[in-house]
Order: sequence, then C-alpha cells, then structure tokens
Amino acid sequence: MVYFAGPFVSDGKKKHKVQIPNYNGRVRVMVVAGNGEAFGCAEKSVKVTKPIMLIPTMPRQIGVNDEATVSATIFTNSSASGNVKASISCTGGAQIVGDDTKTVSIPANDNVTVNFRIKMDETAKDCIVTIKAKGSGDEAEVSTKLTVRRVTQKVTKSETYSVAPGQSQEATLNGDEIMAEVSGLEPFNIGPRTSQLLAYPHGCAEQITSKALPQLYLSQFTELTDAQKQQVESNVKSVISRIVNYQTSEGGMSYWPGSNYSHVWASAYVYLFLTEAESQGYFVNSDLKNKLGNYLTKAVKTWNSKYYATDYAFALFSLANASNPEMGTMNRMKESQSNLNNEAKVNLAAAYALIGHNDVAKDLISKTFGDGVPVRLVAQCKLGSGNGKSDADAIRKQLISDSWMSTRETAISLYAMSKYVTANPVASSMEFTAKVNSDKVADVETEKMFWQNNIANDIRNGKFSFKNSGKSALNVRLVSVTDVTQQEVVSNSNGLSVSVSYQSESGANIDVTSLPQGQTFKAVVAVRNTSTKNVENIAVTHVLPAGWEILKATGSDGISYQDVRDDRVLSYIDLLHNGSVNYITLNISATYAGQYYMPSISAEAMYDNTITGCTHSSMVTVGE
Repeated sequence: MVYFAGPFVSDGKKKHKVQIPNYNGRVRVMVVAGNGEAFGCAEKSVKVTKPIMLIPTMPRQIGVNDEATVSATIFTNSSASGNVKASISCTGGAQIVGDDTKTVSIPANDNVTVNFRIKMDETAKDCIVTIKAKGSGDEAEVSTKLTVRRVTQKVTKSETYSVAPGQSQEATLNGDEIMAEVSGLEPFNIGPRTSQLLAYPHGCAEQITSKALPQLYLSQFTELTDAQKQQVESNVKSVISRIVNYQTSEGGMSYWPGSNYSHVWASAYVYLFLTEAESQGYFVNSDLKNKLGNYLTKAVKTWNSKYYATDYAFALFSLANASNPEMGTMNRMKESQSNLNNEAKVNLAAAYALIGHNDVAKDLISKTFGDGVPVRLVAQCKLGSGNGKSDADAIRKQLISDSWMSTRETAISLYAMSKYVTANPVASSMEFTAKVNSDKVADVETEKMFWQNNIANDIRNGKFSFKNSGKSALNVRLVSVTDVTQQEVVSNSNGLSVSVSYQSESGANIDVTSLPQGQTFKAVVAVRNTSTKNVENIAVTHVLPAGWEILKATGSDGISYQDVRDDRVLSYIDLLHNGSVNYITLNISATYAGQYYMPSISAEAMYDNTITGCTHSSMVTVGE
C-alpha cells in the first residue's frame, strides 16, 4: 500500500488518521518537514495488526458454468487458541456449492486456510464475493469483485421498415442490445458496423485506425447525444495518442508496436486518418505527422513498374488528400497504366481528383470496373454531386448485409459513404418519436440525415413503437445483437490447422484434463498452413481456463508480435507459407482449484474469413 498526505502547516504537533486497507504486515511511515530554510525527516516501521485478519484467494476472473475454490486465509494475533467462524456470500449469479459457513480452530498467533466453493450460472455477471471471519472478540470482512468472462459469439439480426409521413410502425424486440437507425435515405448500418470495429480484439496499425476513421464524420450527418459526442471524441483521441507507438525510426508506420519495419499501405492509411482528424479540429502531433508525410513522399518516389502498385497508389491518394501531392510519381504511374491493376487505377484516379485534375481522374475511372469501390466513390464525390450513385448503392447493400467484412473494408466503406452523403445532402428534415414498451427513447426533430442510438439492453418480447411526424418517408432499421455463450466447440481446419500439446517441465507429454494445484507446464501450439497458397496476417487467439495463469509466452521466428494479457495470448503471423508451421509456447501454472471451461485455440486470416482453424474446447480440473 502507498498513502500520501500533505503538505500541512503545523504548530509543532499534528495527528493523522490513515485508513488501512485489508493488509497484514509492516508499513514504513515517513515524515518530511521544512520551513523554507531547513528540513528534517524521520521514519518508523509499524506493524499493521488486529485480532483477526483474512486474505482471500480466488481467480481474477471466472467463466460461465465454471466452479472454483475460494480460499480465505485467516490470521489471529491472539495469545490463546480459539474458534473462528468464517462465512461467504456472493452476488451477480454466483452460487455457493456446499457449506457457506465453517467454524475452524486456530492456534495462538497462527493462521488457517478455509476453502469454499462457488459456481457461476448461465446468467452470471460480474459478482461480489464477500468473506467474513468472526472470533476472538473481533471480526474481519473482505469483499472482492470477481469478473465473469464469457466466451461468446454474437448473433446479429436486423429488420428494416419504411414509414410514411404521419404513419406508425410497431415491432417486437429481442436481444442483449438493440440499436435503431433512422434516416431519410436508405440506411447503411452505421451503428452496428461501427460497433463491430470498436469490439474487434486485435490491434495492428490498420485495425486501431479503422476503429476511429469512420467516427470522424458521425456528427456531420448523424444526430448525436452529448454522451455519444464525448465517446466519439474519446475514441478518436485515444487512437491518435496510440499511433506514435507504431512509428519507426524512418518515420513510417509498422503494423505492430515496437517493430522497425515500415509498411507503405499502413503508413498511408494512418496518414489519411491523421489528416482527416486534424481537419476536424483534433490535435495531431505535427512532428509525427510531418515525419510520416516525409516517409511517404520518399517511399513513393522509389516506385517503379516492377513494384506492386496498389499500395503506392494509395499512398499517392493519401498525400494528395493532405494537399501534399507527389506529382512526379503520379505522372510516372499514369504513364504506366498497363502495369496497374484495377485498385491501383482507382487510387491514382482519386489522387488526381483531389488535386483538381478532373479530366485525368475521369479518364482513369473510365478504365476501372466493378461495383462498390470505396476510394472510387471518394473520387467521384470530389468530381461533383450526383456522381457515384451506383458505387454508393453497392457499398450500402454490402454494409447492411450480414456478410463478413474486414476492418479495413468496413472503415473505408463508411468513410466513403460519409463523403457521399456530405456531397449529396437530403433537403428534408426528420421528425419522429419512438418508444420501447412505455418508455420514450427518442423525440427527434433534426435537419441531420441520420439518427442512430442504442435503445434497449437485455430485452425479451419488448414492444417498439415508432411515429413519423415529419413530411417525408423515413427508413427505420432495427438491429438486435445477442451474445450466445460458446460451450462445446469442435476442431476444424479451413486452410489453417491448429494443434496443441502439453508438456511437463522435463518435456514429457501430459494430460491436462486434471492437474494438481500449483503444477507448472508448457502449452506448445502449432499453426500450420494447409491451404494451397501463402497466407498473410494471421491472428492466433489462445484463451486459458480461468484457473490457469500465464507465466511466459514465446513464439518461433515467424511470430511478428504477441499481446500477452491476464487470461490470453494473442499472437500474429505476417506470412505463413504453404505447408509451413509456426509454434507458440506458453509457460503455464495451474493456480486455482476448481473445474473450468477451456476455450478452443483459434487461428484466422484477418483479411480472409474463409481461412480459419481451431482446436476443440473441453473442461479441465485443478485439484486442491
């Protein structure tokens, strides 16, 4: 414990009372005094004690349906032995298994450990575990917050209604979270797609940037509450402050913190975000941004027709967006169109559109193909309102569908749609009210084109009522998200094979189904590419049972970055060649007695959801 107080003005004596938390041992008390010309100090070791003290021991978190032993070590500072009555109580869906009260005899000036058992039911949420000990004329009480971990899959369902002026619409609500989006235009799923970005567990330079980029534009066309505005501002500022951890010595951006290898595309993407954030009034470190811009300018000058042009063309687009175009490379690339793929042509066309070279931009766009290309939509918006409708419609359909989109695809699509909506505003206003059961959740009159909010949580068979009081038809989209607890998972391999072996400290294979408390061992995870091609940007997620603790995590040479947390290790592989295998080793301790769910270990290509693999889940026991 650490406690500071002062400074104080004293006439020679001063008494202080300090509230000591649950602590057993000695503290050092230090005093420093001075009068401006002289000073002095003193210190003393003080034993913290009372007749009865207790220290609880339990996992830092626990899973649904897990059963854990909660230990209470009770200390007495009495010269005589005696009986102490210990009890346990819980909130938040934790059930006590067996006795909730035990009486133990403790020798003089000694301690005894009492064990209780708790189990989390399906409805369990973060709970408070309270242990009390009473005896020897004294009592002690300690309450501990126990985090409940859910290994879940999100199931999303949506419904869309068109409500004519003066008309009403009703619907039934079921879900853990209900979001509503109302617009005079056809909806494009702003809220749910933004929520998916914010909930994404991995954090390379692209992924953290993708969390923030679409949020820059929300207030321009969506009615936000004060709380939403504060949250958006906090999210954007958080990402801006984190970006510096990815900058390399040459000024570019690496994919992972601490790496010194700069990626052209990631650097261009971050530069685009910083430029847009700065234009929205956010403070951006000028030294960081200038170094990044200088790196991109130098990098694109090295491009030649032998290089993969897409990333460099995107860098040219990002530089043009910052009013810092590199015309020499733009013109060289334009003259080498036969070496450009469709995406590179789109990026180059957008760069020319942003600097006002409209004829060149239109010529390049005419040579591209496909529907729903976000950067092309940005270029078309710059060329004048009314352009890009086919791209906007295709992007909107993709956003409102249930189909998987990568973080990069989602963020750039929302970014492009924000540019389109801004370039093609709807003149009419929106006026409507909405209720969930009898509670009014919206009473809106706005000139904005969109409104979206979370209108209900943990609701079953709720009644949604919507009234369009305006003069134009409104589109109402209701999105329900339900967390389904993931229990039995079977192993599978779709281009990636994941396996794990458990070894004792001597290297012998062991069965971890049942382990004694305190045993240390290793988990060696093998990730093999079984597809017919090289796979890039693989994320491996290894979540441990709540009764195990990570002591150390290491990876083979192919592991580019590891994020080690309390209960899991996230490992990332930049490139895994066909037939190759990478290994991840965890040193683990079976720390807390109980029965725990062991989640599957999964691997996924972060930008190709067809390439995945995982082990099976199971239950494990840690014995007392």
